[in-house]
Amino acid sequence: MSTPSLGDAQGFVLLDVRAPQSFEQGHVPGAVSLPHGKINEQNLTAYPADTLFVVYCNGPHCNGADRAAARLARLGRPVKKMIGGVEGWKDEGFRLVTADPNPMTRGRTRQTAGRVSLFRCMFGERLAAHLQRFQGRRDDD
Repeated sequence: MSTPSLGDAQGFVLLDVRAPQSFEQGHVPGAVSLPHGKINEQNLTAYPADTLFVVYCNGPHCNGADRAAARLARLGRPVKKMIGGVEGWKDEGFRLVTADPNPMTRGRTRQTAGRVSLFRCMFGERLAAHLQRFQGRRDDD
């Protein structure tokens, strides 16, 4: 597990709580892969107790984010759920990034098609502006 640059800049950690294979196939930029079943105090030791976690899974028909949020809450960790998950992210036109399957370059990402507006509704203009800079594009919608 590595610490995301996007979340650090905004004071939260974005957790993709799906299976690692799903994460590798495409995830929200800046997300960290931590499947909901592996959320425990030991796997969170790198983060201060007051770290806000934002969790997501595949979408509205997936309960992984709900399970992750419940586990984090039971551990006394601040948590929010990214409504819509990956499917909501893509529906809004935002990009996903994919994990590089090459073990020599793993950890880097490559861009895949998409766009982003969901976060503006959920977390406000400041985060939306940061995401636009992170993705290297402006959202003039």
